[in-house]
Amino acid sequence: MKHSIKAVLFALTCLAAGASAQVNVVTVKPQSGNIRQLLQFTGETRPVVEAYAAADVNGPVAQIMAEDGQKVSLGQPLGKIDDIRFAITLRQMEALLDRAKQQFVDDEKDYERNKTLFESKAITQKSLDTALTNYIKGKTSVKQAQADYDKAKLDLDRCIIRSPISGYFVDRSIELGQAMARGQNMGKVIDLDDIYVDARIPESEIRNIKTGQISLIEGKYEGKVEHIDLYADNSRSFKVRIRVKNPDLFFRGNMFVKGSITLEQFDDAPLFPSQAIRNFRGDLFVYTVLNGRAKRNKITLVAQEGDLSYCREISENSEIITIGQDSLDDGAEVIVRTNGNGSNTTEQTAKEN
Repeated sequence: MKHSIKAVLFALTCLAAGASAQVNVVTVKPQSGNIRQLLQFTGETRPVVEAYAAADVNGPVAQIMAEDGQKVSLGQPLGKIDDIRFAITLRQMEALLDRAKQQFVDDEKDYERNKTLFESKAITQKSLDTALTNYIKGKTSVKQAQADYDKAKLDLDRCIIRSPISGYFVDRSIELGQAMARGQNMGKVIDLDDIYVDARIPESEIRNIKTGQISLIEGKYEGKVEHIDLYADNSRSFKVRIRVKNPDLFFRGNMFVKGSITLEQFDDAPLFPSQAIRNFRGDLFVYTVLNGRAKRNKITLVAQEGDLSYCREISENSEIITIGQDSLDDGAEVIVRTNGNGSNTTEQTAKEN
């Protein structure tokens, strides 16, 4: 009798232990969909077109006509260098030009008169040659005086520092009264209709990057890979330049941004929630249910976008555990609660083998 009671108690203990070993889990079936393999990066924005507005003459700044951030057009005045001495020089050159022209008219008349006299043998060849020499000198003097006048006029016009392109004036570096030297920058003008994003891609990934690949910047703005550098920096990263439309000026010059490059797209792939994935010492795995027991599956993640993931080890028929996997061991018995739409729940108790 005592042996029978002990046997019953032992059986009940085993059943209780077996029941307590079962784990409640929630599973889902992969859903067919499209997903992209993305390479994430951080980068800096650069204007596609930028040009410096520089002084073309020496002198103090007399006027500032544009401020940082102002939209300007090609040729629009941005600043002015004091032009008094250039205006005086222009008047001097104008007077010298008028005198040279008048002298040339006199020399031309003298030459024509001497040519007539020479034909009538009234003067010698030497006298005609002297008149011809004066005529040529007078003509040359007019050309030189005209060149000096044109240069003085150009210098006066260059007292106005003009916008080299259409865009936005930025980075002003001068103040009123400041002396400027020829070639010194007043600031620069940038065109922000399009921008470049310069991304640094590690050497382990650079062979996956191709020109024309689609990129998404800040999760909203689409661009394309336009240039891939062939020389790595000190960190063994390569510069990849992405061109992005910027119609609403969301991007400014020299900003840090986040983005991704689409390396490959997979259509009609079995996608499952990323929350199912676990990491153990660098290895990724998911649990599936097979014959009422948990099966641990080591995976290689191919693509992950948003809350969905794709790997080749998981098929459309897999039953993936998304909740409860942290309490599981490989082969553990499970109670499956498949929550399809968030309201209906079904229960399946593992059967003994």
